[in-house]
Amino acid sequence: MKSAAAVVAVLVVATLSAGALAALDDGDGVPTVDELLGPTDPVSPDTDADGLADGAERGGATDPTVADTDGDGLNDGNETDAGSDPTRLDTDGDGLDDGPEVHEHGTDPTDPDTDADGLADRAEVVAHGTDPARADTDGDGLADSAEVNEHPTDPVDRDTDADGLADGAELDRATDPTVADTDGDSLDDGPEVHEHGTDPTDPDTDADGLRDGVEVLAGAELAAADPLRKDVFLEVDYMRGTAVPTEKLEKVERAFATAPVENPDGSKGIDLHVRVGDDPVAPARDTSLYEYSNGYYESEYDTRGNGYFHALIVKEVPDRGGGNRVGITSTGVDGMVVEHRRSGVRVAKTLMHELGHNLGLHPGRHRGIDSYAIQPKRYPSVMNYHRLGGCDCNYDYSDGTNSPADFDDWGYIASALAEEAPNTSAARARIE
Repeated sequence: MKSAAAVVAVLVVATLSAGALAALDDGDGVPTVDELLGPTDPVSPDTDADGLADGAERGGATDPTVADTDGDGLNDGNETDAGSDPTRLDTDGDGLDDGPEVHEHGTDPTDPDTDADGLADRAEVVAHGTDPARADTDGDGLADSAEVNEHPTDPVDRDTDADGLADGAELDRATDPTVADTDGDSLDDGPEVHEHGTDPTDPDTDADGLRDGVEVLAGAELAAADPLRKDVFLEVDYMRGTAVPTEKLEKVERAFATAPVENPDGSKGIDLHVRVGDDPVAPARDTSLYEYSNGYYESEYDTRGNGYFHALIVKEVPDRGGGNRVGITSTGVDGMVVEHRRSGVRVAKTLMHELGHNLGLHPGRHRGIDSYAIQPKRYPSVMNYHRLGGCDCNYDYSDGTNSPADFDDWGYIASALAEEAPNTSAARARIE
C-alpha cells in the first residue's frame, strides 16, 4: 500500500509545475512532495493541531500526527511551552503525570516539589492529602513537611487538637498542639488564652492552690448564669480508668449555644455549662442505675434538686435485659450513667442523648426517640438511634421542621427549662 501511495504521489508531482507545487506548500517546513508521501497533511501546517508545526515535530522526537505524543494529558505544544518533555509522561519524576499536574493539581510538571515545602508533589496528593501547591496547606504557620516529619500534627487541620489555638501558635506558646488541655487543668488551651487569660502551661496560674479549671468552672460558671438566658448545668464525673471527652463535649455546648430557642434578652441559644470532676472516683466493675442513683448519686452529687444534671462515666454499664447499653437514665433521675468507650465521639453523643432524656425527651413524646423507626433525615436528632454512630458530627437535637414525622426537641426542651430554672445560689452554696 505504501509503495502504491508513493507511485500515486510521484504521478501527481509529475503533472504539477514548480509553481503549482509552491502554491500547495503549507509553510510547515516540510516539502510538499514529502507530505504527499505522508503521513502529514500537505495542506495543514499542524496536522495534529497540537500547536507545533509538522516540520518542528519531524525534526524533533514527537509524532506530528499525534497531538499528545506521550499520552500524559498535555498536547505536545503545551508541553513545549511549559518546559516539560512531550515524550515523557512524568517529566520531573515525581510520580504524577504531567497532564494531571497541570489540569488537576496545579503543580509544576518540571519541579518534583512545586511548593518547596520538603514533600514531593505525589506524596502530598497520595499519602498526606495536602495541597502540593501550598507550602502550608492548613494555614497554621507550620510547613506541611514540618507537620509530617517533625511534629505529630495534622497538616490538613490547622488546629489538630481542636482546642482553639492553631498548631503554629501552640508551638510558639510551648503548648502541646496534639493535646487540647496541655497543663491538665480541665481548661482547653484556646479558652485559657482567649477567654480566661490564664496560662495554658500552668495548671494553677495564680498559684493559689486551686487549678484554673476548678476556679473557672466551679466558681465563675455558677455565678455567671444569666437570668435573661436559658442555662443548663451538667456535672460530669468519671471513674479511674475512664476519661471525659472534653473536646467533643465542646461540640455539644456549641449545639446548645446555637439552638433555635428564644431568650428574654432577644438572643438565641442555651448556655450549657459543663463541669468536669476534679479527680476520678473509685472504679467499680459495673454500675447499675440503681447503684448510681441510690449510692454515688446520693452521696457525691452536690447539686441534686437544684435544676442541675449529673453524669458519671463508668467502666461498664450492665447490659441486663437491655442489649448492648452505652448509657442509662430514668424518669425522675436528674443524671445518667455512661459507659467509657475508646471513641470520645460515642461517649459525648451518649451524654447528649441521655441529657435529652433528663430534659424530658422520652419515647412517649415521639416515636422517633430511642428507636430506628424514623430515618435521620426526617428526624435529625441525637435522640434518634440512627444518629448515635461513630462519625464526629450530628451533635444536635431536632427543631421539628424537617418532615411531617419530625419532632421539635428544642421547643420541648425550652418549655421544660421555663418551668424549672436552675437555682444557682443553692447549688453554689452546696459546692462552697
